[in-house]
Amino acid sequence: MKKIYVSSIGILLLLNIILCIQLWKFKFSKETKKVNNELFYEIEFLVMSSMENSNVPINSFQKVNIENDTSSIFLNNLLDQPKLIFYYNELNCNPCTDRELGKIDSLSKIIGAENVYLLTKRTSNRNIYLLKRVNNLNLQIIFIDNILDIPIFNYPTNFYFILDKDFITKFFFVPSKNYTFLNELYYSRIVQYFKNAAF
Repeated sequence: MKKIYVSSIGILLLLNIILCIQLWKFKFSKETKKVNNELFYEIEFLVMSSMENSNVPINSFQKVNIENDTSSIFLNNLLDQPKLIFYYNELNCNPCTDRELGKIDSLSKIIGAENVYLLTKRTSNRNIYLLKRVNNLNLQIIFIDNILDIPIFNYPTNFYFILDKDFITKFFFVPSKNYTFLNELYYSRIVQYFKNAAF
C-alpha cells in the first residue's frame, strides 16, 4: 500500500511539474494572443485544482443512492476496494462530457467496471440515464444529494479521483480541453495503478 501511495504522489508531482512548465512558458511568452491567455488560464486552473483537491478527506458517512435503488446508504458501504470515481457535472460542456464518457467506458473495460463509479448530483438523474443509454455505458451510477467536501465540487467541470477505504482523494484530475496528452498520461497511470494494486 505504501508503494501505491508513493506512486500516486509521484504521478501527481509529475503532472504538476509538466503543468507548471507549460504555465511558465505561457507566462513568459512574448505572444499575448487571446488563445495563449485562454491556454494559460486552463493550465493555471489544472495546476490549482490538482493541488487543492488532492489528498482531501471525504466524509465516509455521506449518504448516497445507488442507481435504481431508492434507499440511501453510507458511502463507506460502497468501498471494499479502491474505486475510480468520475464526477459528472451536468453544467460542463457537452463535447467535453462526451469525450470523457467515452474514455471512462474504455477505462472500465480495462480495469473492470466494478472498479469505476460515475458520481453525480441527484438533480442530474434524468440526464445521466439518458447519457448512459445513448453512450451504452456499463457503469454503476451513484447519486449524492449533499456537497462533497472538496473545493472544486461546485465548479462546473467533470473530474476524476480514486477513493479507497482511507476516504482521502487520490489521483485527483480535471481533464484538459486543450492538453489531451495530459489526459492520456493520467489514463495510463490509472490503468497502471489498478494493475499494480493488490486488493
